[in-house]
Amino acid sequence: MTGFIIGKFCPPHLGHDHLIGAALKVTDTVIIIVCGKQGQAVPAELRVQWLQETYPSADVRLLNQDSFDDTNEVAWTQATKECLGTVPALMFSSEDYGNHYADLLGCQHVLVDRDRVAVPISATQILARPLELEEYLLPAARSWFRLQERP
Repeated sequence: MTGFIIGKFCPPHLGHDHLIGAALKVTDTVIIIVCGKQGQAVPAELRVQWLQETYPSADVRLLNQDSFDDTNEVAWTQATKECLGTVPALMFSSEDYGNHYADLLGCQHVLVDRDRVAVPISATQILARPLELEEYLLPAARSWFRLQERP
C-alpha cells in the first residue's frame, strides 16, 4: 500500500519525522511532496535534499507552487495528482484540511498527532528561533541554519 505526505517542510523538523514515521510503519511506499515557491525561508530543493538524505526509502518529490494558482483548491488537487502520477490509498497529515483534501483527491486521510502532543513544535516557531530550537530540526538541516546565523 502507498501513502503520501504533502507539506512545505520549511524547515523539516521532528514533528515531520513523527508524521513520516507513522506513514512508514503502515505503508510499503511513502511519497513525500515538498511544496516550494519563490521567497520561502529555505530553498525547496534543499528541503528535498534533506528529506532524501533522512528518508532514503521514501520517494521525495518537489511540487512547484509557482506553476499554478495555489489559492485555488481545484488547482491544488490537479497539481498534486500530476505530481503523484496516481493517487495513493492514504494521505497522512496533522492538519485540519486533511479530510477535505483527501476527499478531493479520492483517498483516505490518516490524521497523526493533530494537537502536536508527541512533538510540540511547529516550523513557524523554529524559523523564529532556529538556533534556540535546533534540537527539533532534522539533523540534515542543522548545519545550514548554523551557517545562516553567522555574521
